[in-house]
Amino acid sequence: MAQLASLLWTLLNILFFYLFHEEFVKVMNTRRLQEKKVWSRQRNGRHSRYGANAMNMARTYRYPTHSNKLVTSGKVNHQPRVVLQDDYVIATLVTETNAKYRNALRIFIFSLRKAKYKGKIVILIARNLELKLEEEYMKNVLIQPVDVFEVPIGEHLGPNRHYSKLLTKLQLWNLKYKHVVYYDTDIIFLKNPIPGIKRECPEHKKICAVVDEGAKIYFHKDNYMNAGFLVIQPNEVTSTHSLTHTLAYLLTHSLTHTHTRLLTHSLQEDYQYLLKNRQHAERKAFVEQDMLNTLFKNDWFSLSPTYNHMHLSVTNGINEETIAVHEKYWIVHRMYPNLLGNLPSLEPLS
Repeated sequence: MAQLASLLWTLLNILFFYLFHEEFVKVMNTRRLQEKKVWSRQRNGRHSRYGANAMNMARTYRYPTHSNKLVTSGKVNHQPRVVLQDDYVIATLVTETNAKYRNALRIFIFSLRKAKYKGKIVILIARNLELKLEEEYMKNVLIQPVDVFEVPIGEHLGPNRHYSKLLTKLQLWNLKYKHVVYYDTDIIFLKNPIPGIKRECPEHKKICAVVDEGAKIYFHKDNYMNAGFLVIQPNEVTSTHSLTHTLAYLLTHSLTHTHTRLLTHSLQEDYQYLLKNRQHAERKAFVEQDMLNTLFKNDWFSLSPTYNHMHLSVTNGINEETIAVHEKYWIVHRMYPNLLGNLPSLEPLS
């Protein structure tokens, strides 16, 4: 038994080193630079406060040897490698490119920029489609073709065949960004949602979303999220981070059955987990939304409805706290004709 434990210990050490050495290097580099910046600020502060004599004394101080050089993996690396340039990006999904969708997308981008969001906008588009928008809309917009995921839909959806493609939304979990803030295309932004999301969405939750009051009123579903707005952490980041901590824990504690299950769970990526459970979306009333509510029933966090203001006809309407309005633009325009101001002319609907 002792030999088996020793062998497992060795294998885990090897696995940890092989998978996460570069991540360790990056973290150590960042820490060294932060320490150096702190020491530099302290030194400059002494100089300004006590004059040249203190500065001369500071010159005799030597930064600790372990911080003089950045930790490397055998290569010259004078700056830590930046894996992700975008901490938060806003994304949407396009599975149809008719005039209604194109106009909605124009309003989506225009209103988001008007709300002073300056980050990247990622548009997931079905790989077989082509999307053409005016150049004024395309600044800092990334068009990313993705494979379409389709499931059988229920007869109750009638002619709404595009619902069968809504499972393509799972491609969000395959993006290489730390945080993805997803909004359906039929959104009009009144404020930049990112500052509030950064403050209010807990890192340990799989999803942050808004309770669908319509589902509560009409279908008696409590604690049911609306999938038109989702804040997620794709597994390109979270699985590595989680597994690093899990392996570090296992390498410093006795191996038990519970620890083994913890390791297995960490190795299970959400993206693959969702793909393997696609049956939960088949013939459901709200397809991917029902699926996410089933799979993450106890692992999502409810944000304020101001981030995803729905059902204008049964609520008190837009107020000064509203961040994003989730409604078809022709309905919003009829109720609030001056909401968007200088919106460029939209193409006519055929």
